[in-house]
Amino acid sequence: MSQISIDAYQWNEDTLFTCEATHSSKTFSETWSKCQAAPTSTPPIRLEKPRLTSVLTGSKVTASCVVETAYNTKVSWLVDGRPKTDTVTSLRLDETTVSSNLTISTEEWEKSQTVKCIAEHRCFGKVEKMINITEPVKKIPTVEIRRILAGTKGDSAVLECVGRDLPSGELSVTFQANESMFSGARYVDLPKGLDTLTVRVTVPKTHQTKDACFTCQIQQSHSTQWKSDSTGKLFDLKSPTVRIFSPSDDDLSGFHNTSLLCLIDSFHPADISVHWELNGQRLDASRFTNSPVGIRSAWGGYSMHSALILLASKREDGNFSCVVSHESSEEPIISTIDNIYASVNECPPSVELLQGRDELVCLMYGYSPSAINITWLLNSVSVQHEHRTSSSAKGPDGKFSIKSHLNVKASEWAPGATYTCHVKHITGVITRSISKTEFIEETIYFDENKSDTSTLDQAEETWNMACAFIILFIISLFYGCSVTLVKVKTA
Repeated sequence: MSQISIDAYQWNEDTLFTCEATHSSKTFSETWSKCQAAPTSTPPIRLEKPRLTSVLTGSKVTASCVVETAYNTKVSWLVDGRPKTDTVTSLRLDETTVSSNLTISTEEWEKSQTVKCIAEHRCFGKVEKMINITEPVKKIPTVEIRRILAGTKGDSAVLECVGRDLPSGELSVTFQANESMFSGARYVDLPKGLDTLTVRVTVPKTHQTKDACFTCQIQQSHSTQWKSDSTGKLFDLKSPTVRIFSPSDDDLSGFHNTSLLCLIDSFHPADISVHWELNGQRLDASRFTNSPVGIRSAWGGYSMHSALILLASKREDGNFSCVVSHESSEEPIISTIDNIYASVNECPPSVELLQGRDELVCLMYGYSPSAINITWLLNSVSVQHEHRTSSSAKGPDGKFSIKSHLNVKASEWAPGATYTCHVKHITGVITRSISKTEFIEETIYFDENKSDTSTLDQAEETWNMACAFIILFIISLFYGCSVTLVKVKTA
């Protein structure tokens, strides 16, 4: 056995060592190196781009290539396929890692598309890593800025910047007030597979002014950036109007679920919270859907709506309330609708028969549902007189009312005749009747309260009295003449 001491540098340089032995005029030899002593597979290699902050703020940038190997490996660089040998510095970090740095100008870095690091050694051949200097954009990104509702009026104002369809990699997010940046840049490394980014910032009190408009910007490089629309005057508060619209009676009485719609309109800023309550109890969020906030008008008023599901299998009676929280009001803004099923629940009508001048009026009210049939009868037979019926009117309580007019003149009303208002509803049949005597008596009573009215019966009675007076006068005149002639003859 023979031994030799080897310099560590020579060993790591993969120097070949040969041992020779001679015996009986024969020579035996064997060559050995570190590659044979410690065989290895292709080593891992990492290529790290410069931080975005140095790209945006510095004149030069540095990329790093790290090879996990124990060999003194040669590292070279290609930028857009062009060798960059004059700016390469290689050094061993420890016994298992080799690192190489590439330093070029920021201008050249941003004009280039790809960078490649190549590691070579006799023990493992060649290994390389190439990356895009900026990740390609597959779809035009969109950036939106909005204010997060911070609770009661006077709390801190929080802005949220949301970017969608973004490329992966490191991105910079900044916030501006009236085009001036008011907070430091936020750097976020978006992993591959994700394309949405959300960053929040608190607005300083000094920027919470009536005329302040806010934007946010997401940046990939000096030349690649995406900016949001302006928030408008964020602290110029406008209180929303809240209205509830009930579904139709057909929808309420159907066999499918329907919706109660709440419209929230003309508010500013856009941040708002909406939920529903039934008899003061908050309903689960699964029962309703809130639309995105949209711009309604050029002067900055926003609008949205919320739809509450009404279950066909369960009619919930009570007060439904649309509850809106907005920083323009210290208290929630509430719109309430009562008894939405009142118009479809069965309720019989109240019926009254009234007399007007030369007409009868049949009034029905407080009934539901709205379907109803009205017929006029004369002595139990459908009348031929002219009549008209109004459309059903829905009241605030959800119940309906309607009226029907029948033209009737006293001079055309035969003695003993009776008119009847015949009302047919899903809840049953109701009738109201009146005779000629009742009509005359009521009409005379009505004339005593209106000096300009008279009836045909009164005129007829007056004419009869005048005729009787004339007849009596003529009779008395003949009687007087007869008595006078008799007395003359006698004399």
